[in-house]
Amino acid sequence: MKKGLIILLLIVAVAGLGIWKLVGAFQKGGALGDAAITHFHEQFNANSFAEMYNEGSKVLHDTGPAQDFTSTLKLIRGKLGAYQGGGREGINMNNSNGDKTITLTCKSAFENGPGTETFLFDYNGDKPLLSGYHVESAALLK
Repeated sequence: MKKGLIILLLIVAVAGLGIWKLVGAFQKGGALGDAAITHFHEQFNANSFAEMYNEGSKVLHDTGPAQDFTSTLKLIRGKLGAYQGGGREGINMNNSNGDKTITLTCKSAFENGPGTETFLFDYNGDKPLLSGYHVESAALLK
């Protein structure tokens, strides 16, 4: 009986440590992701699309040339106007065979209407690097 209780306590302690580490990883990933999104929006409002591309991950560069990325972001910026504010609504961290990514979803306000942004970051170094960006907004249809 005593041996069973000790084993149970060890299991609970190990599970608790795992949960504590997971929560810490989400908090750190969320904070770093939020900082990366703030940087993205600063560049977005300054029309610094080539800089965004240059700072992006290998995955972003593999999707196509800088000219395609910058022309797409110019079009989006032209339709939506300047980013005005918003907040994170979702976070998903993934570790697939050692390749770490973080996906963040935000409800955002732009000069010409609201939108939902989804950011994908490569999270393998000291800071998240942009790998993908998606935005949904009725303002894009006008």
